[in-house]
Amino acid sequence: MVTVDQKGLVGVGRVAELVRGELGWIFREQLISDFGIDAQIELVKDGEPTGKLVGVQIKTGESHFKRTKRGLVYYGERKHLDYWLGSSIPVILVAHLPDTKETFWAPITRDSATRTGALWKITLPFENGLGDKARKELEELFSGPPSAQFMRRLKVDEGLIQWAAEQEPILLDVEIRSNEAVPFVSITLKVTDAGSISYSQEWFSGHTDQPFLNLIRELFPWGNATIDSDFYEECVSDDGPVSGSGARAGIYPYKSVEGIGEWYRFALRVNPIGQSFANLSRHLQMLDNLASGSSKVV
Repeated sequence: MVTVDQKGLVGVGRVAELVRGELGWIFREQLISDFGIDAQIELVKDGEPTGKLVGVQIKTGESHFKRTKRGLVYYGERKHLDYWLGSSIPVILVAHLPDTKETFWAPITRDSATRTGALWKITLPFENGLGDKARKELEELFSGPPSAQFMRRLKVDEGLIQWAAEQEPILLDVEIRSNEAVPFVSITLKVTDAGSISYSQEWFSGHTDQPFLNLIRELFPWGNATIDSDFYEECVSDDGPVSGSGARAGIYPYKSVEGIGEWYRFALRVNPIGQSFANLSRHLQMLDNLASGSSKVV
């Protein structure tokens, strides 16, 4: 018997396959626990991440829905709807049905949601299959001027920014496969606690002509990345720095295999923009606690 948790993993996995495989976009499970947001989708244009994001709530199994002739109807609590409508990024609801291997979606907006007393409902039409055929409709959700997109990026990364500002730097493991016509870059984000890695997640993976340092700046506009000196002291031999594509910028790989690839590790710390946002976020959280009568100190 498949448990509910296992079913949920099946749904997340299938959505990740559709987003990465058919759409060619970035799919990330939510790193910091959020209220009803399971993952983020980042729009990719011409092989490069854009910083434009959409939040995803995934429900696996038909038991979450009522089937009608038009589609699947989902009923939810008003507090979830209010949260999603007030989110800093657009949010979509996705239904994955393991038995039929179907996956449907709908945007959560004031127009698509209907309030029904203490609850609300939304219909996921059967024609709204998630995948390449939904590309145009999904792209319309990634809207807003650059300034709004930048603020969305900061808000979505709020947990990471707070951690990097107040705890330990975030680690970035970068692998560059140079044995392909177009270099393949993989960036894995790692969060450490008391010196030990407590969380690891692939943050970007794909072919790109863009220098990987520029890619890191686009993915983390709130941070500065420098080589992890402590890690390099253990990995780099006494013969000196390993030659690599980043050496000219004073950044070099800790491992390099000619014709195969290069490996780097960076420590990501907040820059002035990240620090200012962390301070503002902390202040706003204090105001919320005061308004709710909480005595919690943040």
